[in-house]
Formats: sequence, structure tokens, C-alpha cells
Amino acid sequence: MVVKNDELVDPVVAAERGPAPTRTPYWTWLSPGGLALAVLLTGLGTPSLWRDEAATISVARRPLPDILRLLGNIDAVHGLYYLLMHPVIAVFGTNEWALRLPSALAGAVAVGGVAAIGARLCSARAGVLAGLLCTVAPMFSRVGQDARSYALVMALAVLASLLLVQATQTGSARWFVAYSAMMALLGAAHLVAALLLAAHGATLLVHARRAVLARWLASAGAAGAATAPLAALASTQQSAIGWMSSPGLAELGEVVSALTGSFTLIVPIVLLVRSRGTAPLVALALPWLLLPPVVLLTVSLAHPLYNVRYLLFCLPAAALLAGAGLARLHLRLQAVALVAVVAVVVPPQLAVRNPRGHLDDLRTTERVLSALSRPGDAVVFLEGFGRSMSMPYPTGFSRLRDVGLARSPSASATIDGVSVPDSELRHRLRTAPRVWLLTGLGHKGPASPEDERKVAARAEALRPDGSTYALVERRQVRRLLLSLYERRPGR
Repeated sequence: MVVKNDELVDPVVAAERGPAPTRTPYWTWLSPGGLALAVLLTGLGTPSLWRDEAATISVARRPLPDILRLLGNIDAVHGLYYLLMHPVIAVFGTNEWALRLPSALAGAVAVGGVAAIGARLCSARAGVLAGLLCTVAPMFSRVGQDARSYALVMALAVLASLLLVQATQTGSARWFVAYSAMMALLGAAHLVAALLLAAHGATLLVHARRAVLARWLASAGAAGAATAPLAALASTQQSAIGWMSSPGLAELGEVVSALTGSFTLIVPIVLLVRSRGTAPLVALALPWLLLPPVVLLTVSLAHPLYNVRYLLFCLPAAALLAGAGLARLHLRLQAVALVAVVAVVVPPQLAVRNPRGHLDDLRTTERVLSALSRPGDAVVFLEGFGRSMSMPYPTGFSRLRDVGLARSPSASATIDGVSVPDSELRHRLRTAPRVWLLTGLGHKGPASPEDERKVAARAEALRPDGSTYALVERRQVRRLLLSLYERRPGR
């Protein structure tokens, strides 16, 4: 994409008008990328691993044939990430640093790519500012310090967009092939991120010449064909997202906050209004920022698919727009604005790095069980507390007897294994004087009376004939409720 009177023109025509743009200096993307890596490495191992990271451990540490067998049943959308994490876990283990370092590296790549795009389409200053703004966004640190696929997805989305810029600027077929391959990888990393194809299509439909659009259509078609088998498989695994509900105004606000760095990028984005010299960047970034969230939220009204983490591949687009907007200010005003943004985001950045910063605190959960349990205590995993959640910190759980296990996660090709029916569970509990009921809550606040009643009713339903259960201990650790019952003879 080459600028001529604020319009995107065909690269062949542009070549006739003058020399191609100069190569982006290395420092414009190396410096922001290096800073991003330093930020993500800070406190990387402090937060406890949480339930989704526990699922990564459960799947990725299995032998490759077992991973492939599981992906045929569930979680195929995360299959590429699990396969990439398999050798990491095999070599480095399952400690917090080993699990999260690949995401930190992917986050650094994403920021470097953002800076390179900003420099190519606007200016070196805009690129550097965009990279810095992306780095300080709280949700960037959240996914960059998480052993899940979302930082990888963000990096692939940025690289695909950078390849699109290169392909449309040069008109070279090899760059369109590389773009198509990167988009196929992006779709394999997460199907929702394939919505970036629609955003790129909207950009080129309005701004590109017919020849460029034709090349893109061929590339997009090849990427879509490569992703289609995964989409077909994922369509048979709807149980994995059965917990989702239709989004409302709260979810809309969540998306806006996540994609604008807790709202700190909105003012710099507004500075782009009526600006000159930023048309190519706006043409790429605006559909990237808006179209995927609008499509996902709209579809989710009828068929719930919404999770804010699915849309974080759009965060770089907001950073690009904000960086270009901030670059319009005088240098001193830019410095003041950056200081103001950093001041606003420091509290949420610190919260992400809190020991309890990742929703669940499995580390403390294990410590509670280690302190309060006795060897031979029975444990029953109830709704929201899967067996995989015992894997990151196994010591405290190892003292407990999993009386409800029918088939292990590996044998059943599932993440959490298969439980026995209640009739069999009651029979197994006849020899258990103490039983822990572990429950996952859907919120971070204190357990409600309704939550407690549900656990008590479950304990009553599981009691063996001729006995009763008495609650002797209850501890809540973030979204997890630990209830200890002792069996007593019936009267």
C-alpha cells in the first residue's frame, strides 16, 4: 500500500510514479519488541496458574497420539497451541516460567510487528508509539503472561497484517503466498481470529485496485480452505462452549475496555479525526478493530460464542490508531500523554501480576488442602472444579482419594476425565469418614447462600445410607469453594 493523495493505489502504478518506500529501520520494531518482552518477563511467575492453564498442562504433557485423540473429541480450536506446548513441557516442565515464556515471546513479536506496521503506513514515530501503547495495555500483559493461545493468536494476526502490507506494496506473488500461509496458521490457532480475513477484505475492497483485490481473494480462499477442516471438526464440539451465554451491554463495555487499554487509547484514537497522512493506517486498522467484535457479538446473540479473550487479536489495531493519533502531537505533549497513560494503567498492570491475578488461585488452594486434609480423605470434584485443576500444584491433592473417578483424563481422551454415577459414588463413600467437595464458582466475590445451599444439597445427595454428613470446614479461594464434610452415623 503506497500513499498518493491519501489514497491506496496499485503497486504497479506506484512504481511508475516513483521509488518504493524505504525499508523500515530495525530499531523501530526491535526497541518496542524488546521493551514488551522486558515488561512481560516482569512478574511472569508470580500469579498462580489458573484453571485454563491447568487444562494446558492436562493436554500438552500427554504423548502425541493421546493429544490427537483428545482433539478429536474436544478443544480442537486450541490444538495447534497444545501441540506447540508439548515439547516445551517435555523439556522444561510445568512451572510458571516454562509454561508462560512462549506467550511472552509471542507478545514481544506482536508488539514488534505493530511498530513495523505503524512505521510502514504512517511514520517511525507512530510505529514506536503504537508499540509502546500496545505494551502498556493491561490485557496485553494478561495474555502475554498466560499459558494459553491468545498471545500467539495476537502475534499471528499482526504478522498476517504486516505481510498483507508487504504484499500490497510490492504486488509480489510470493508475499501473497506468505500472507495466505500466515492466515491459515491464524485460523488454526483460533477459529474466531479468522474474522481478520473479513477485516482485510473490507480494507482492500474499498482501497485496493482490482488486480490487488484479485490476488488477495485467491490468498484468502486458500487460507479459508486450509481452515475449513478444523472448522468442521470444531462444529461437532459444541459442548466445550456450552457454558457461554448471549452478550449484553456489560460484555460490550468489557470489549471496549479490553481493546482500548482500559479506555486509555480512546483519546489518542480521536486525535486521528480530520488528520492527514494516516489514511493507509486507518484503512487497515479500523476494520481490524471494529469488524471482528461486531460480527462475534452479533452472532453470539443467537449462538453464544463470546469470550473477550477471543477478540484480543484486535488490540494491536487500537494501538496502531492510537499511536498514529499521538504522533500528531508536539513531542512534549506526546511525552505528557504517555506518562498519563502509564499512570492510569499501572494499577491494573500490578493487579495482573498479583499472586491472585489470574482469576483462580490454585497455588493457595493446594496450600489449604495441604494444611487441612488428612491422608486418605476422599475428594469429589463438583461443577466448575475439574480434575485438571489439581495438576499445576499436585502435592496437596495427592493426599486425597479421588473416589469419583471412573476413567482418567488420558484414558477417556478428555481434559478432566469421566466420573462415576452418583449411585456408585455413594457406594465408594461408605468407607470415607471425611470427604472434600470442591466447587468452582462463576464469580470472584464471596460465596452466596445459594452457592452454599447447592453444595450442602450435593453432600446430602451423596451420603451413604444410614449416615449423615456434617460440615466441619469451608474455605473460599477466589472462585473456588472447598468444603470438608465428616460422615457420622445416622440416628
